[in-house]
Parts: sequence; structure tokens; C-alpha cells
Amino acid sequence: MNHRLLRSPRITQSLTKTDSVESVVHCGMNLDFLHRLILYSHKYRLDIHGRRHCGMAGTDKEFDPLTHAIIAAAFEVHQNLGPGFQELIYQRALFLEMKARDMEFVREAEIPVFYRGRKIGARRVDFLVQDCLVEIKAKACLEDVDFVQTLSYLRSSGKRVALLLNFGSKKMEIKRIVN
Repeated sequence: MNHRLLRSPRITQSLTKTDSVESVVHCGMNLDFLHRLILYSHKYRLDIHGRRHCGMAGTDKEFDPLTHAIIAAAFEVHQNLGPGFQELIYQRALFLEMKARDMEFVREAEIPVFYRGRKIGARRVDFLVQDCLVEIKAKACLEDVDFVQTLSYLRSSGKRVALLLNFGSKKMEIKRIVN
């Protein structure tokens, strides 16, 4: 499939403004074409604009069940609370949701920061779920500084994967970061 086809304004508009396959078909796209487009985008890790995803290694399949479980818990929290609360409220709700799902985690885990082999301080990450860091935000939209902060925590921790979750927008934003 051609990358230019994925960048077509009609396709981008149809895929970003619709919620179901049926409505995409009504916009003038046939179901077979949509199916091929979805398979192609998953195979080559493309977003709806035809760009490759950054920071997502295809060899990190061992984290998929863990990150999916965390995301499912986060979606449950967002579905019940919606946007508009402070970060601490979402953190408490996610704590209760993960506890109800019998997940092993540490809340406000301390991450030591080293410089030239010497500890110079520590930062706290919202959750450490097995080998995955979880950083929570409650903003209208994520900013680059949020991504950089989570990446810094991930590198300092020595872990390989982190989730940056934003509960503040109408639709929950999720960034999966692999070190």
C-alpha cells in the first residue's frame, strides 16, 4: 500500500472524525479498503497520518500483557471519573483499580538519580508496576516536557518500559516509552 494513500486528506478526515467502521463506509470508503489500511498500519506501526511511531520497539512483546493490564485499569478509571480532576485523584483511583485487579505495584516509587556513579538525588514516579514505570498527568494535553520527564525517570530507573497516562483530556492520552 502506498504511503501517499495514507496521507490523503479524505482518509485522514474519515478516520479521525469517525468512531465506527460503519460510519467510515458511509463516508465513501469500502470495508475491504479499510481492513487493508488497518492491517497495514499495524504491521508498519503507522498512525492515521501515515507516520511511523517513534520510541516503540517491535521486539518488546514481553511488556505487552503488562502494559495492556495497566492501560485497561487506567481506562476504567477514566471512564468512571472523566476529565477535570487533579492528578492526585486519578492516582488514588488507579491505586484502587489496580489493587482490585490484584496487580503487583508500588505507589510513589523512589527512583535514584546518579551522576558519574554518585547518587545526587531521587525522584518519585507515580507507580512502579513490576518492571513498568507509570507516570500520571491531568492536563488538557501532554507536552514535550512530560515525555522528556518520563523518559528521564525511565533511564534513571534502569527499567525498559514506561507509560505516560494523561487523564485530563476528554479522551485519555497514552504514551508507551521504551528505553
